[in-house]
Amino acid sequence: MYHKVLTADIRDECIVGLDILSKHGFVVGVKNRIIQIRNEEIVMAPKLQDYNKSRRIIVEEDIQIPQGSENIIIAKLDGNGLSTGIVETSERNDGLLIARGLVQMNNQIPVRIANISAKKIVLKKNEVLGRCEPVERIVKCEEGNQAQINQAKELKKSQKKDSDLKLIRNWVKNRVRPTWQEVSRYGTTIKGYWAQWSSLCLRDGLLHRKWESPDGVSAVYQDWDKLVPLFLLSYRSSQHESTTYTPSVLTSGREMKLPTDLMLSRPLEENQERSLPEFVEDLRERMERIRQFAREELKIHSDKMKQRLDTTSTDTAFKPGDVVWLYAPKRTKGKSPKLQSNWEGPYTIIKKINDLVYRIQLSPRSKPKVVHVERLAKYTGHDPPRWFVVEDPPPRTEDSVIRDE
Repeated sequence: MYHKVLTADIRDECIVGLDILSKHGFVVGVKNRIIQIRNEEIVMAPKLQDYNKSRRIIVEEDIQIPQGSENIIIAKLDGNGLSTGIVETSERNDGLLIARGLVQMNNQIPVRIANISAKKIVLKKNEVLGRCEPVERIVKCEEGNQAQINQAKELKKSQKKDSDLKLIRNWVKNRVRPTWQEVSRYGTTIKGYWAQWSSLCLRDGLLHRKWESPDGVSAVYQDWDKLVPLFLLSYRSSQHESTTYTPSVLTSGREMKLPTDLMLSRPLEENQERSLPEFVEDLRERMERIRQFAREELKIHSDKMKQRLDTTSTDTAFKPGDVVWLYAPKRTKGKSPKLQSNWEGPYTIIKKINDLVYRIQLSPRSKPKVVHVERLAKYTGHDPPRWFVVEDPPPRTEDSVIRDE
């Protein structure tokens, strides 16, 4: 009996019976996982244990999950032999949620659970939480990489169009740093990049600037954008001295759940059966109380800061005709700052504009200056200048007194 068949280059996975293989002259090498036909070799699928059945996730010991809490528990698997798996949960009706996650399939695996019910849930020892399905391979997503490639292309085009960056790129590419005499004729942008020469580098034709550590030794903050969320998490969950609350409480009315809270859990408030309108009203009242208390704390903190500042401030008052020194530090190249005087004068008070601002003048023909009282110091030397004459106010007569009344 003869059958007409069509052959094709099939690259998809398939199952072929051993009787068919042996009938047509195939040699199956189970040890080497190779199928040989004439002079060609076909590699078979990996070992069968790589496609073994999934493992059950079992609770190691009795655990109590309080209501409204989120925790990470350590569970065990009912077998081994796999490397990586995905936690798949079974349907539950008691309000316990189990998060999916990629884990290393060792004897013990972390499982993230949340109790959204109104009562605590007790997980018994050897209770099955779900299953851990094996992962054949992990494929890296190319969408994010493609977006970065497109962004790099756009940046490269922009740098080539920019006249300043184009010049800097050529210098960095040729590894030739021009002298200051050559750079001095350019604008402030090129001068700024020239000063940062040691931090500039070319990567795939794109000009980059390396971020250095605080000690200026090693460039370890090239991934600084990945650290920003951690800094924000720390800031929003830290109690501020001025308000005595965290920014999370002031904006959302509750504290943030940190990883330590998931591991160790947090004391919960008394459970109350509330409807949605009652919850919204309670949240509004609680946030109003918190903000009112924060305003009071801010005022107290502001008064303390003012009191601390007043203890170091000078309460000096001058009147027209007083002789004073003016604090105006200058730095002369080649001279030590310790040997240079920081005071000018003596100046004469011409007019008191208000309690903090005065108009002073060095000589009758010099230009007056308006300065803050913190920059003035009383002159106690001999022979002060007496060119400024303070005019006495006109005597008060009976007519002027009547007009004032």
